[in-house]
Amino acid sequence: MSEPLSAPAVPSPCIGVCQLDARKFCTGCRRHIDEIAEWSLASSARRIEIRRAAALRALPGSRNREP
Repeated sequence: MSEPLSAPAVPSPCIGVCQLDARKFCTGCRRHIDEIAEWSLASSARRIEIRRAAALRALPGSRNREP
């Protein structure tokens, strides 16, 4: 189902540091390459899920941080 045109946009977590680590996670925003590719077509709900997952990856001790 498409979202109404007046729905507020979920901002991209991109911070302009666009480099992928060995596991294909961006070292800047911590999104996986698949999530980055999906972003432009993702619903607001999915974008929120992606942002939450990326935020968890950025936490100290996360297994998906740079080695």
